[in-house]
Amino acid sequence: MKKNLSWILLLCFFPHSPVWAETLEQIVKKADQAIQKKDYKAAAGELENAIKLDPTRTKLHLMLALTYAQLGQNDKAIQHAQIALKNEASFTAYHTLGLAYANKGEYDNAVASYEKALILNSSAYRAW
Repeated sequence: MKKNLSWILLLCFFPHSPVWAETLEQIVKKADQAIQKKDYKAAAGELENAIKLDPTRTKLHLMLALTYAQLGQNDKAIQHAQIALKNEASFTAYHTLGLAYANKGEYDNAVASYEKALILNSSAYRAW
């Protein structure tokens, strides 16, 4: 009885304790598995949950941007690619931004993003 009471008290006073909460790594793993199955909607949900735990992690925003691009939700893809760029300018972030702009038909913005990607990595075949 004492053990059960201890758990009840823990739950009441520490409802978000990492003891029973999913870790960030577990959530990202579930998102990766969903992406492998091309279940982008499930992946987006998992990545949104991961970002709630660590909104500063650039990789999460990049993964979510690509996932939203796959879902055709280009405004959200652009939003998360831009967040990633604020954290760290990278070829992948600019390339993802270019992809989302191209999907929207905003070709001038897409070209500008791809050019910035090429400046960071001129040998990348994906940007050509």
